[in-house]
Amino acid sequence: MFEATTPGGVVSVYPVNSGNAGSLWHGRRLTPGQLVFHGTTSEADHYSDRRIDHLGISLSPETIEDAARTLLNSDSLVLPCTWEVLTPPPEAFAGFTNQFAHLLRRGVADPSLLGTPEGYQMEQDCLRSLVASLFHTAAPMPLLSLHNRSRLVRRAEEYMRTRLADPVGTIDLCRELAVNDRTLRLAFRERYGMGPMVYYKCLRLNAVRSLLKTDSVISVHEAAKLFGFRHMGNFAADYHRLFGQLPSTTPR
Repeated sequence: MFEATTPGGVVSVYPVNSGNAGSLWHGRRLTPGQLVFHGTTSEADHYSDRRIDHLGISLSPETIEDAARTLLNSDSLVLPCTWEVLTPPPEAFAGFTNQFAHLLRRGVADPSLLGTPEGYQMEQDCLRSLVASLFHTAAPMPLLSLHNRSRLVRRAEEYMRTRLADPVGTIDLCRELAVNDRTLRLAFRERYGMGPMVYYKCLRLNAVRSLLKTDSVISVHEAAKLFGFRHMGNFAADYHRLFGQLPSTTPR
């Protein structure tokens, strides 16, 4: 996942938790809640106990910087090249570790998931949470006015409706709308009481429901797959949560 193909090398990020805090990074014992950042020019200097589970994520610096500039709507964000220890806010650290663990768990259980629209969205969510941890000190952009936030939601919804069969992620939305992630999320929560990706999933679930009600031949699995739903268990649970019935019981 997140394979780097650029000649400039890769950067790696390792969360420090209670399970690996006994390691030595460059001669230092670190505190759970910190992130170890290996830049493209840093040298490995790490010692672990035998029983430590050590997980990290590696990808090209260009991938992270492009995502950060898109999500934060800033052209001045650059990653360090050396080895550093970062201490993000607890909520940012928890968000990254949870998204990372979720991606690993789902990817190990079903490796083919990572090549699907659902897997693509999971990767974007993980990358978004990584950006929030690495660039937590970046100055927030001024918020748009309430009127402009309403217009932003309308534009976002129009874009979403054109891509129901080809799901996109938060980074794609911010890039398309030229807006930062913070403003986009605020605008959707003001209008619909949910984040943009949750609302987008609702649109896709409604699209599946409409198709099932108008096409008596298509199977539930085929209809779900058309709109980017691969894991049928999760799809059925989301469908039931939204409509109060299983997709298989939807009147055809």
